[in-house]
Amino acid sequence: MLEPRLYICALISGTTIGLCTGCNSSSAPPAPTGPSPALLANATVMKALDEPTEMDFVETPLKDVAEALEIRHAIRISLDDQSLPAAGVGLDTPITYNTKGVSLNTALGEILQPRKLSYIIDNGRLLITTAEKAKSR
Repeated sequence: MLEPRLYICALISGTTIGLCTGCNSSSAPPAPTGPSPALLANATVMKALDEPTEMDFVETPLKDVAEALEIRHAIRISLDDQSLPAAGVGLDTPITYNTKGVSLNTALGEILQPRKLSYIIDNGRLLITTAEKAKSR
């Protein structure tokens, strides 16, 4: 069986193992690594934003809406509990919203924009924050 570094050198250089000059040196290319866990988590959130969603909230506190969406879409959702109150939005701000079949991204926009809120993807989670803070990032 080939040593992993020999195999990698052959893949990178496109040459055969016998002609690969870097394989026997200490400067052989490093083994490829997969995406970082944070990158994979961010990709999961981005994928969830494109998925269709279904919501039926009547005077539901914002924190409960976030929790329900977190469960429904199997992603982490956090509220920026420092910026929201400074913008006059409490975690208990009532949300009334009903939809079916639109993307999570569209639904969030319709819920958040009237309140001058937005979201960012941060370290594998969807962070609901002020529109101003989201633009600055």
